[in-house]
Amino acid sequence: MRNRLMIVAILLLAVASVAASIFAWKSFQQAQQTNQAMLATLERLATSKSTPNQVAVPSDLGTALIRVLKGGENGEPVAGFEAQLSGQPFKENDPVKLIETTDAGGVARFGPIRPGQYGLWMTEDAFDLRYSQNLFVFEGRQVEETVILPDIT
Repeated sequence: MRNRLMIVAILLLAVASVAASIFAWKSFQQAQQTNQAMLATLERLATSKSTPNQVAVPSDLGTALIRVLKGGENGEPVAGFEAQLSGQPFKENDPVKLIETTDAGGVARFGPIRPGQYGLWMTEDAFDLRYSQNLFVFEGRQVEETVILPDIT
């Protein structure tokens, strides 16, 4: 009787060991599939072309995109134009002053920045431009402003 109990106990241990090995192997396979799916998603995101409207913004910050064009809404982008954003973030005491220059596409990007009320200031003697505009930056959002310069040719 004692030998039978010992054999049953050994068989139960053997079955439990096989089951634990199978469970570990299945978990490993599932982890591999998850990793492959994440890598595929990251590769797709890295190779996709993002536009300024698709900029990922942290949920507690915002961004500002300033576009400078010459001659109208469909005009030529102006590169090398300086834009200044200054103001007071909500819930903070210290004012902020940021300066960016437009890139080859005529775009100056500010951010991520803290939400608040900002003033956009642009001056350019060559275009006789004195531009100012109030902008409100909100959490998780991008504010866009287009500045049209006169076409001086």
